Amino acid sequence: PPLPQKVATTAAVYLRRYYLLNTVMDLLPADVVHLCIFVASKNEEVNIALETFARIAADHEHCVQFVRANEAALLGQLKFHLVVFGWTRPLAGLITDIHAQALSQSDTTTSSSNDTSSSIAFASSKEKLEALRAAAAKVLKAWQATDAVLLHPPSQLALAALVHVAATQQQPSVSLDWYLHHLSDAKVQQQQDGAPAMTHERLVAKLKQIAAEASAHSLPATETIEALEAALAKCRNPHLDPHSEVSRKRKEQEEEEKHREADERAAARRLKEEETLERLTGMKRNADGLLVPVNSADSGTQSAKRTRRADDA
Repeated sequence: PPLPQKVATTAAVYLRRYYLLNTVMDLLPADVVHLCIFVASKNEEVNIALETFARIAADHEHCVQFVRANEAALLGQLKFHLVVFGWTRPLAGLITDIHAQALSQSDTTTSSSNDTSSSIAFASSKEKLEALRAAAAKVLKAWQATDAVLLHPPSQLALAALVHVAATQQQPSVSLDWYLHHLSDAKVQQQQDGAPAMTHERLVAKLKQIAAEASAHSLPATETIEALEAALAKCRNPHLDPHSEVSRKRKEQEEEEKHREADERAAARRLKEEETLERLTGMKRNADGLLVPVNSADSGTQSAKRTRRADDA
């Protein structure tokens, strides 16, 4: 089944935070994306086994090995700050508040302009607001691929998406200016002494800025992506590229070191066993591997030495 939207939102933030401190030449973004999604699913309490999760990758075995090898490193790069406040809950809250404010103002807009009256009438319909929410969610999913998720609070992103969608994608267009007036008035009343007031003009300018910055970025064409991947393949860090000559030699050295350490452990274990056998039984193995008394083994060894000396003479 598809993962919840909150997992995708959290993974997108993890990915951008990771590459603030690291370069794509070390670990491929395609691998880090899988890692971020898996860690985000655990953080959002969406339980899924790693072997099951790895089915989304083309190379299942590589995905499992990569996640196991780099999960702790990712947590360290994120400074273990894993809680991410996404836009899904603010978006739902704004839709609920818009509907409530529209119902409360529907009886007091007889003298307002036709645009305001029609906008409030639009917001009074749950079906139309649900369509607006779905369109805004689609826009916010696209904005996840930009730096907007790091630059602006999720509540501002959600409000900017609602205002942007209402003005550009609704037929006819719907203005939420009346709702922004309501928000700015409430902010002015709650404003602390000495802090700049969040006026209606400042709020509108801020939301337009967010929408302009986030909408200015678009996904590159397939040809551009292929060209970037080809360039990345030529400049990858050879120490972290599993297919490079440097990594191959390092693996061979690690295998040799592993075999050498295993041989040393086996030799030490055999020596300890012989010492234990001699201490408990007074027996030891001779050159032929037979158990003989310690004194007999020593005399047999001395006899063999004398025989070899005689033969040499």
